[in-house]
Amino acid sequence: MIPATIISAKASSVKKGQMVEIPITPMGDNEDIREGVTPTADLDTIETVGVTIQKIRRGKPIVWTGEGEAGVSGSGMLDPIQVEQYAQRIRGLRNEMEADACEEAVISAVNEGSVLGTIGTNPFASNTSILTDALKNLEDVGAPLGELQAILNTTSGRNLRNIEHLQKVNEAGTGDLLRRGILGDLFGFTIRESAGMRHAKGTASGYLVNGGASEGATQVTMDTGEGTFKKGDLVKFGSDTTLYAVAEDVATGGTTLKLQTALKADVANDAAITVQNYAPNSVFSRGSIIMASRVPFVPSKGDNALDRAIITDPLTGIPYELAVWGAPYQTTVTIGTAWGFKNIKPENSIALLG
Repeated sequence: MIPATIISAKASSVKKGQMVEIPITPMGDNEDIREGVTPTADLDTIETVGVTIQKIRRGKPIVWTGEGEAGVSGSGMLDPIQVEQYAQRIRGLRNEMEADACEEAVISAVNEGSVLGTIGTNPFASNTSILTDALKNLEDVGAPLGELQAILNTTSGRNLRNIEHLQKVNEAGTGDLLRRGILGDLFGFTIRESAGMRHAKGTASGYLVNGGASEGATQVTMDTGEGTFKKGDLVKFGSDTTLYAVAEDVATGGTTLKLQTALKADVANDAAITVQNYAPNSVFSRGSIIMASRVPFVPSKGDNALDRAIITDPLTGIPYELAVWGAPYQTTVTIGTAWGFKNIKPENSIALLG
């Protein structure tokens, strides 16, 4: 997922929660060319969208003592073990970033009302028609079609690989899927697969709207139910088919449900709140989803770290800080980074739900 995003270099100077302003280039109206008339026009209004550093995280600290090193150094395995520890910490951070990027892609499209598929039915169970539907929708809204991305969950990836005609070299035009498992390109989409494209819903059941809620509201009051809501859950109210994304976790017995977008219609008192058990996939035009990424800031006068180095992922360009900390007869290594994601063009994105 992360290679399908654009990493902003501006994040290197902002603190957690502070916005990086990303310019949005507007469309322009065409006009007739008139001979002998010098072209004039008003200046384009360049709007901006804010991307924030949402997390500053590190992997579990790696601790070695002198005695511990002595126990493995004789076998020649100390360096390989430590290298693998570093790789695992980076992998853990990368997996968390991947999940955050996938959630932003899916939920921002849901908030935009840009959804295809039937919840409970994998969209790639038997064919690829949902991709052609998605392509049509993106064409209809004028999305850039040069670098279309499709991020599938692992079940969708498996189902896509099982579609028979894609395995036939003479029909698919390549043996990559059959021989190497590479999904490749379909209908102009670069097909990617991510284990981060998933959502474990809360356990909420039996909740009803208490007192109703008006169109435009971003939260509703609840009663009678039990179980939890999780951020990113998709809910419906009563018989309305509109999907709303939950903005914050709610503990069992909670009475306030905050939404990531405003209600599009009034909700009646005692309307049932149902949580959808969905499996996400996402398609979008590359350049829609921006990643802000930097290493953690260090005070100008320093701290008690013995040494620091920056490791840059050659595939994504994400920087990680490796810091070494000392204690009597003990060394601790931490690997951390900071990040945030924002879909600046949700109209050029579609959530494919199954």
